[in-house]
Amino acid sequence: MACRLPGTRPARRLVLSHIADFTTDPLDAAQWQRWAKAGYDGPVTVAADLQIHQLA
Repeated sequence: MACRLPGTRPARRLVLSHIADFTTDPLDAAQWQRWAKAGYDGPVTVAADLQIHQLA
């Protein structure tokens, strides 16, 4: 579980965007998702090029 500041609420979702992996082409989205889930308990999305996400 990632730490957070006192008085703040936890994020409901984690969206990874603008990431680059210079060892794997194309990007291994499943691996990035596993890495993120190792430190975050909520839903994780690895964004794709030109993908649009509604944040609120």
